[in-house]
Amino acid sequence: MPRYDFLPLMLVNMSAALWMAAWYWWKGIERDARYFAAGFAATGLVALSGGLYLIFTWPLPGSYNVMYGEPSVMLGAILLAAALALARDWSLWSVGLLAMLAGVTAVLIGARILNLGLTQSAPLSAAGFCLTGLAGILTLPVAQWRNSKGLRIPAALAAFLAGALWLFTACMAYWAHIQK
Repeated sequence: MPRYDFLPLMLVNMSAALWMAAWYWWKGIERDARYFAAGFAATGLVALSGGLYLIFTWPLPGSYNVMYGEPSVMLGAILLAAALALARDWSLWSVGLLAMLAGVTAVLIGARILNLGLTQSAPLSAAGFCLTGLAGILTLPVAQWRNSKGLRIPAALAAFLAGALWLFTACMAYWAHIQK
């Protein structure tokens, strides 16, 4: 059975999720949060299913399955939990705690990518992981003090910049993957 590498799709999906989070923190938190539930659910489903495929089939070389698969499973679970919480008007505190811990892990992965010179563009990948991690780390304080623009704006900026880096990386990957 052939092994499929759909990492560019997962990167585009993560960009969409990060940009939705950025918009939610920037302005949406002051509006009807249910507006974001479907988008978080859709991106969560793609992240969870893609991540599970990576960790169970190992289609990527060596540790790349761990670097991309496991964080994708966490991101997917966090997005699905956020979608449910937003749809039901529940507190996001526990989702923020999960996101904070996943964020610390993402920063660690980013540092290790840079340390080992992994990926074709280690500095770009490391920056993407670290910015995504920073957004995750800031999720718990934002969930706890949702009216603080001093927390929401840095979280939104980190998520937006991370999404932009991942989208750029996805475009480069699509360009390389689509060839004769």
